[in-house]
Formats: sequence, structure tokens, C-alpha cells
Amino acid sequence: MCGIAGFIDFAGQIPPERKPFLLNEMIQSMSHRGPDGQGTYVDDNFRIGLAHTRLSIVDLSDTGNQPMHDADRGTHLVFNGEIYNHQELRSLLIEQGVSLIGTSDTEVLLKWLSLYGTTRMDALDGMFAFCFYDQRYHKVLLARDPIGEKPLYFLHRSNQLFAFASETRTLLETKLSEGSICSKGIYFLLSQGSIPPPYTHIEDIKFLKPGYLLEINTKTYVVSERCYWKHPFQKPWEKGGFSEEEEGAQRLESAIRKSFKRRLRSDVPVGAFLSGGIDSTYVCSRLLQAGASALHTFTVGIPGQRGDESIYAREISKRLGTTHHEVMIDLENDKDWLSQALEDMDVPSIDGPNTWLVSRAVAREGFKVACSGVGGDELFYGYPSFALAEKTSWFTHPFSAFCLNPFAKLLASILRGKMPDPKFYRIIDAGRRGFTVASLWLAKRAIFSEKEIFAFLSEILLAGVEEDGNYERVRTLTNPLPERSLREVSTLEQRVYLHDQLLRDTDAMSMAHSLEVRLPLISKDIIETIAKVSPSWLWKNGPKWVLKDWLSQNGFANFFDRPKQGFTLNWSTILPAHLKNNPPKWNSIAFDVDRVNKELDFFLSGKHHHSRVFTLLSLQNKAG
Repeated sequence: MCGIAGFIDFAGQIPPERKPFLLNEMIQSMSHRGPDGQGTYVDDNFRIGLAHTRLSIVDLSDTGNQPMHDADRGTHLVFNGEIYNHQELRSLLIEQGVSLIGTSDTEVLLKWLSLYGTTRMDALDGMFAFCFYDQRYHKVLLARDPIGEKPLYFLHRSNQLFAFASETRTLLETKLSEGSICSKGIYFLLSQGSIPPPYTHIEDIKFLKPGYLLEINTKTYVVSERCYWKHPFQKPWEKGGFSEEEEGAQRLESAIRKSFKRRLRSDVPVGAFLSGGIDSTYVCSRLLQAGASALHTFTVGIPGQRGDESIYAREISKRLGTTHHEVMIDLENDKDWLSQALEDMDVPSIDGPNTWLVSRAVAREGFKVACSGVGGDELFYGYPSFALAEKTSWFTHPFSAFCLNPFAKLLASILRGKMPDPKFYRIIDAGRRGFTVASLWLAKRAIFSEKEIFAFLSEILLAGVEEDGNYERVRTLTNPLPERSLREVSTLEQRVYLHDQLLRDTDAMSMAHSLEVRLPLISKDIIETIAKVSPSWLWKNGPKWVLKDWLSQNGFANFFDRPKQGFTLNWSTILPAHLKNNPPKWNSIAFDVDRVNKELDFFLSGKHHHSRVFTLLSLQNKAG
């Protein structure tokens, strides 16, 4: 796990003597991602530069250092992440007569790409973002993992400059980016609480899509983008993916076992988050089943916090036999934590501080790697949105939609602008768009309605966005078919909420503390297997019954017959205190300041949810 960055100076605009210093500046901007080592590379013509900061996890020796080079083939690599099946790939390479000197997954990836180029990307099981330079063919290859666990940002000025980094701040702090606010990125942030690729909050910094790669010809300067892996939930589901339920269950069990076994591979201890809920308990239990020895588990609590589940985590640890760490956080005496968390966010988001606090606690205990249960709700139907899909299925039936949608649109046009409650505005949006799974899901997940977004944005930014742009994007991510509602919701939870928000926040907030977080529930193999399972089977006994059934058979029968809580923060007191001590000066280029101040008053008076003000605050912190 690391931080990567680099540039291709097409036109020779950067003075040669400046380039080594530029690479060092890149390293300094992301040193928190890799405090264990630093390295740079500049080619003989001073046109291509690579930078790397290392968090040593696999092969702690110098043979794991980056940038890594294959002198015989003239190839070079900087890589962030983990190739979990590197042992299997190593065996295949050795069969091909390839020699390796170390034990790192980085060397395996370098040799694999040197041998196969982009033709065998499907063989990689891992979370990754990398830049691979092949001098023989005058090509640079950049890629992100299929699920999108690791971020990769880039900017491209045609025939002049290409630059990339693990974080947007690297491109900003080195002045490679012009730093102008991206109107579309801000629009998406206010709509869904996160910014989807290819956008960021900065106009000239782009976010590479998951499962995509960029290929750059260093002679012709042509930059081409293509998809090497398409998410299987975006393809139509047909009955009979597996011949029967038993086959699907067996294949899923095999994929889960393989994923957990591979994600234990490390040359440093692997810990696990343990909140006391279903997902984290399942992950810890599966890690032990996969061979984890002396597993350390971590629970974070706040004295007097409502919904504290530490007592359940304590009991779970006792049953599993883990070495348990219960870390209590005193936010009253930790005055600057939220300011630092907002600074570490990198890209504005509605979420992240929870992960920041948990990651800091685990890192302070001396751990570099921890596993998390992220993905359980999205894949196994755990969110309330899945129940909503079932309850409102009559809305989305073709006959009902034919009868209801014209009436809903008429009612929306009459009521729009007449109801002050934000929830009603979002319902009106769903009605205007026609009641579909996508419109209902977005109405539930949205932060601000379309009317509110256009009221918040300044006239300067309004010129760059189109109304209903996020709905049109969300709608294209799904495939409405029979048995569609649950599967469509799962697609949207994975492709929007999981990718655009949870994965990016997890990466930024954990790496701020030099902690690698592994997510064994969202391996490519597990997702491809679940994509062939009937949605009705995944839902037949309610939310996450597949996980709960396994836990019941492994020592936790009836243990989770209680309301879901999770690790939450008391934002009704935390946020007002932060705003009082750090009064924001709202950016008039981005916002209608009067409208923002009204929203602030609504929150402070208890009328509106904290998420609305927090979203605005995260944006102000990055685009102020």
C-alpha cells in the first residue's frame, strides 16, 4: 500500500532541473500514504517521471522498493495496493521461465505486465492503481482495480502535459493543476454526497473509472481510455445463472473462502475492525476460519455515546478468541480532530470522519493492516433501500407506471416549490422523473433536491450543469428486467454509494494514518458469483440472511436479533461546536451565500439533518 504520482512532459515545458524537485514535492504531499520509503525515477530524456511513497506490507526488504524496474525488458512500475493472488501468478511466471529476485507482489505485477501487457488484466485479484512504463513500445499504462478500492487521479493538457497521483492534493500542491472549481463535480456532490468519476471538485483533475485503463503513446501523445472489466451487475440478469440454489450457494462459499484466505497474505500482522454488528463479526469469523492466527480486533467507542455497541463487540471477541482492543475516544479533549479529518478528506464527501477516527485508533496501536466489513450491505441486501424496493414494487410495474407517471408528473409540476420539507422536494423529483427504481432510490439517497441544488449554486457554476443530470447518470447504471427491483438497488448501492463514497472515503481516511484497509467481502470473484445468483434467493429470508445464517451455524445463533446501530457520532453537538470555533467563510464563487446561511440556520434550529451542512462544509474546506 502506497502513494504514487508522476508526469509525462510531452512538450518539454518543465525545465529538466526542476523535475527531480517536482517529484520530491509529489512525495511530500502524500508522505502519509507511505512513511516507510520513498523513490523516484526520471527517464533519460527527462520527459517521464515517477514517484512513490511506500507503506511496507509485503516483502519488507529493499527488493520491494519502488519505482521498480525490469532492466532486461525496459519496463518500470509504480503501484499502490495489493495483488492478493501474487503467489499464484508467481508460479505461472516461473513456469514461463521468468526469474524473480524478491517476494513482493509489486515484482510479480511488473513481470506480469512486462510479459502480457494489457491482455491478462483479468487475472489480477486485488485492489490497485498503477502506472506501468514500457520503453520498448513507447507506452505508459495506468489502471484502477475493477471494484475501485484504490483511487487514481489525473490531468491532461493535450500535447503538453499528463500527470497523475493517488490524491488530488498532490496535483494541486505542486501547481500542476490550475485549481478551478468543477461545476459538475459540485452538482453531483450536493445531489448524492459524493463525486463520481470522471469528475472531482477541480475542473482539470479527473478521476479514472474503476475497471478502466489509460494507455498513453509517448511518441504520438495520444491518450486512450478503455474498459477492461465491466461490472456484472450492469449486465442483464437471467434466470438460471446457476442450475439451482444449492449450486449458487456452493460457488459463493468457495469464492468467499478464497477471498478471505488471500486477504490474510501479509508480512505484517493483519487486524480487523469489530463494531459488534453482523458484517464485522462475519469478517472476523471468516478470517479465523481462513487461518488467521492471533487475530487482533478493534472496537472504537465514545464515552456516553448513544448506540454504543462495545459490549457486543466484547462478547464477540470472547467467543472468537481474538485479542481485543477497546479504544475509547474523548472528543471533548480532542478539539482539532474534525478540522484534521476534513483536511485529510482530499475530495469533498458527506462521510469519512467515522473511518478517520477508527483508523487513527488502530494505527496508534501499531498496526498497518486491518480488515473491514464494507460491502456486506450492498451485496447481501442490508440497507433499508432494499426493503423500499420490495414495498414500492407496484410503483415500478409497467402497468402501474403507465397509469401513475403522468399523474405524478402533473402533481409534481403543481406542488413544486410549495413544500419546504426537503424530503417532499425529493419525492417531487421522483414523481417528475416517473416512479422508477432509479428515481426512488435517488430520492432516498439524495442530500439535496434538484430545486435546492440550483438554489445553492452560484450563477457562475449554474452555467455548467444540467437539471436531472445525476438521475440520468444513475438511470444508465441499471438494467430494468423481471425481478429487477432488488438487483437494481444492489447495482446502485455498489456503483454509486459504495464506489463513489465508501471506497474513496475509506482509502483517504485510513491512509491519512498510514493504515491499509482490506475489504474481503468485495472481491471480484465474489461479485461475479453473486451476479449469477437469483435476487429472490438473496432476499428470501430478509436483509443479509446469507451472512446471518452462516453466523448462526458458527456460534452466533440469535445473537443479532436486535436493531442495527453501528458506530455513529453525535453530530447535533459536534458540528455546532466545530462551526462556532471554525466559522466558515463561504465561497461566493461556488455558493449563493445567503441560501447557505439559511441552511445553516435550519440545521442549528434542529429543522434539517446534519448531512446537508456537513456536505457544504466539506466542499468549502476543499474549494474555499
